[in-house]
Amino acid sequence: MRRRTFQHNRHVRVQGLRRNLCPTHADFFLNELITWAETTYGASRNREDRAVFGLSNGAAFASWMGTNHPEIFGAAIVFSQGWEVDYEPPADTLPVRFYLEAGTLEPDFQSETNRWRQVLEEAGVEVSYHERVAGHDSVQWREEIGNALVWVFGTGDFG
Repeated sequence: MRRRTFQHNRHVRVQGLRRNLCPTHADFFLNELITWAETTYGASRNREDRAVFGLSNGAAFASWMGTNHPEIFGAAIVFSQGWEVDYEPPADTLPVRFYLEAGTLEPDFQSETNRWRQVLEEAGVEVSYHERVAGHDSVQWREEIGNALVWVFGTGDFG
C-alpha cells in the first residue's frame, strides 16, 4: 500500500506574498489563461459564469483575484487560506461571492480562513463558510469541491 505524507508549512507568510507575486500571476491568468479557455473551450465571458478557485497558497491567490478583479469573476472558491489579503469593497462593481472552507485539524489555516470570513461579512459580501474535521490535505478538498461548485453555479444544465 502506498502512503502519502503531507507536510504542513507553519510559516504562513509565503514567498508569493512577500515578493508581491500576485500581480504577475494574475497577469498570466487574465491575459493568457482566460483567453485560451475562451478560444479553446468556448468558456463564457460573463463574470457570473466565472469563478476562481484555490487551495492553501492558491486560496490566498483566489481571494486576491476575487477582490482585485470583481469585473472578471462572480465567485471565488477558497479552501484553507493561509495568509491575509487586504480588502476594500469595490465601489463600482458587484462584490464577488465567496465559498470558504477549512479543516479543524489545520488550526492556522482555519483561523485565517475564519478571519477572512469575518472581513468579508463585515463588508457585506455574500459568504458560504464551512469547517470540517480534516487536516491540510487533498482528502478534505476533494470531498468539498462538489459542494462549492453547486453553491457557485447551481445544478443546472452545463452542456
